[in-house]
Amino acid sequence: MDGTLFLITATVLALLYAFAIRFIQSRLIDQDKMKAIQKRFNQINKDYMDAMRSGNKKKIDQLQAEQDKIMPEFNKLMGGQMRMMIVVIIIFVSFMAVVNFLDPYSHDDRPFAMEYSESSGQWCGSYQIDCSMPGPHGVSVTANFRNEGGIISVIWNKLTGQEAGTRTVAISCGQPEGAIPPHLSMSGVPINITTDKNIYSQSDTVLVCATAPGAAYNATGKTDSGTWFMVPLPFAIPVLETQAIVYGAAPWFVLVSLIAGVIFSFAIGKLKGVKNDKKKG
Repeated sequence: MDGTLFLITATVLALLYAFAIRFIQSRLIDQDKMKAIQKRFNQINKDYMDAMRSGNKKKIDQLQAEQDKIMPEFNKLMGGQMRMMIVVIIIFVSFMAVVNFLDPYSHDDRPFAMEYSESSGQWCGSYQIDCSMPGPHGVSVTANFRNEGGIISVIWNKLTGQEAGTRTVAISCGQPEGAIPPHLSMSGVPINITTDKNIYSQSDTVLVCATAPGAAYNATGKTDSGTWFMVPLPFAIPVLETQAIVYGAAPWFVLVSLIAGVIFSFAIGKLKGVKNDKKKG
């Protein structure tokens, strides 16, 4: 699958996901009933506070009885929301698995093993480079570290990513200069990475060595062939300071599904409004 076809496929899958979620939501949750009950709950709470301030015990008992009466229906609707959340997670994971499986930009990236040398104190590995895509390539090394301390420290390290570190360096195929491909990220514990040279030719062997803190118990390498998913945008994203989606197909899938979800919700709301007007007419 080429890049253009994959972009179309990922976009269609995002639209299908957004439509499926809205369709299932309409079946599992009665939004109109939920809004009506929520509105009534808010009014009861307001009236209850007024009755408390005035000391009207009869009114308080009446409001409490009314709240107890509608509570089972409210709990039933909340249960529907919980079921909806589980369904959304399952469907999202399924769609993302398909997108990642079809992603042609990840199929040409390969992991390679790295071994620790006591003499040099480094993790080293090698792979044969494919220069069919000239220009900047990336070499990433991820080191894993043992969690030390109590359970709170372990949880904190996992949440903050401090149990592992990933660093990337750029190498070039047939070009004198290169930069780290923009979709590659660096995170976690700092790792120093070196390669035997900076410019390579087709089928050269790349030697990669990494120096990680002594707590590292293993390290793995991964190549990036210089290809990545990118979609130019008509506007710049302020937080990311970029005018293109370059961080893989997942952000594009999420962005399209969010926009489509808003459009579908707006359209469904309009259709309901038209139907209600016809009924009233």
